[in-house]
Amino acid sequence: MVAAEPLDEAYDKLLQIGRVHCEPCQGGPEAVDVQWLFEGVTEILPFYDELGDGAEVVWTEGEGTKLQGMRARVREKG
Repeated sequence: MVAAEPLDEAYDKLLQIGRVHCEPCQGGPEAVDVQWLFEGVTEILPFYDELGDGAEVVWTEGEGTKLQGMRARVREKG
């Protein structure tokens, strides 16, 4: 979650966060080298309530996590 207003500011913050967290790391029980790949933002949803116990959060079912499907869902700013 990012705190931002308007949504363009949220988009910019999300891009910055995504790019920062693409460092190589050791993954899995076998400790193999992995690299996160940031493709972009797929959706930005506004929160109308303060986050806390009982806050309403939107949930949608994903279309899977295959890279091709994710790339098709990436949105441009605006």
